Amino acid sequence: MVRTQFADPMSAARTLTKYLTDRHVKFSARPFNPHRPEETVWWVVPSSEWPAYRFGKYTFWKESSLLWCGFNVEKGLGSCAAKNYGTRVINKMTLSADWQWNSFLTDLREGKVAEALNQVQHASQSSVHIIIDISPMRDRDDHDFGTEGLHNASFQYDAGDLTLLVNNVSDPAWQELPAALSLVDMADWCLRPDLEWFWVVVNMVIPMEIPSGDISTGNLWGEHEIFDHVLAPFKPWVW
Repeated sequence: MVRTQFADPMSAARTLTKYLTDRHVKFSARPFNPHRPEETVWWVVPSSEWPAYRFGKYTFWKESSLLWCGFNVEKGLGSCAAKNYGTRVINKMTLSADWQWNSFLTDLREGKVAEALNQVQHASQSSVHIIIDISPMRDRDDHDFGTEGLHNASFQYDAGDLTLLVNNVSDPAWQELPAALSLVDMADWCLRPDLEWFWVVVNMVIPMEIPSGDISTGNLWGEHEIFDHVLAPFKPWVW
């Protein structure tokens, strides 16, 4: 497993943001929970716009002694579903032509995403984890997507093969997702018309070990290695 010099997602996201902004285009580091910045999920967004639902993003989070990093993309509400809510939802949360989700889904079916995953796997010598979360908007007055009613499935991607790791998809009508054997199966499931009423988040990530003690020795990945080997292959769906 790859070992990294970063001790938490905050330091990784902020360092990668500076690295990318100095060399490419303006990026912003955004925490999910700004009150617990060292513990929460962080995104590196190719814009100062916030919320950044429509963008593909780089993502970092920590679990125990592992730092997970990779790519994040979101599907918003369909236009009919969004009409049940206020102007804020319609403006910010409605899936439209400028959302990165659209090109990502096309490329998921056509094999371009598989090429990126294969590059990441080869460079990191690690299987890529694909995590899909599906959540409903709770009610008309609560413009948020929490854990209530959340469905999720997690897969291990290995040279084109999918292995189901976690299945928390309880809806019997959605069992094609945990039964997916390929990225094309996954893309086909994401095109279901009933998902108009649900928010979908896809993460494609690898784990990196956070070493204890002295980080000045050993082969530890910093921002250069993380970008070149893990994040750069997802560039077509980020910026």
